[in-house]
Amino acid sequence: MKTLFITGGAKRLGREIALKFAKEGFDVCFTYLTSEKEAMETKREIEKLGRKCMALKGNLGNIKTILKWRDEFFKNFEKCDCLINSAGIFYKTPLREIEEKDFDEIINVNLKAPLFISKYFSEKMLEAREGVIINIADVAGSVTWRNYIAYSISKDGLIMLTKILAKELAPYIRVCGVAPGPVLMPEYFKEEERKRSIEKTLLKRVGKPENIADTCYFIYKNDYITGTIIYVDGGRSVV
Repeated sequence: MKTLFITGGAKRLGREIALKFAKEGFDVCFTYLTSEKEAMETKREIEKLGRKCMALKGNLGNIKTILKWRDEFFKNFEKCDCLINSAGIFYKTPLREIEEKDFDEIINVNLKAPLFISKYFSEKMLEAREGVIINIADVAGSVTWRNYIAYSISKDGLIMLTKILAKELAPYIRVCGVAPGPVLMPEYFKEEERKRSIEKTLLKRVGKPENIADTCYFIYKNDYITGTIIYVDGGRSVV
């Protein structure tokens, strides 16, 4: 049986990815922080598909939590076929308003956590001599966004981390990234911000969560892809 470990799998893109892999026959273990209700709903939906599912609560910014998750996962599953670093924090940090705590929080969750989760899970993957790691980056990692300093830096760093991991873990573990554009926009976005975001894409429309989930599964299935970032952004990265 194939297994998936994914961070932030309770809702939004993480949930869509978790369900996609479950439908393809994967047992799933996902993490969440505060979304208890959504986590239990996602867990039940995966189990309805006949798949085994674990939901682990905890703070990604804590290395001890990451180690605990790793140990809990491998107590219940023989190996990890696919690791997806999906959880992230997204909010504005304009230069005049950003504080040290904002930078630390965003970097810890969006960049530090994927690094150490990949480190600890890849140790077991290397023992099995197989595995795939997928990092959910963002078009913000390559397009300059005003007012999102910390977030953009974290995603740019995640793109570089993806490439470095691909080199360090080859030839047994493949590492790729998926960089979404406007798909699930923040709830706090005003209509004007939504329209502006859509207008900057070439396709002039919002993407679907399944566009991201399908791309993740494509990466897993295609065993000659590693070290690359696939932009699923409606052309936003070339505007």
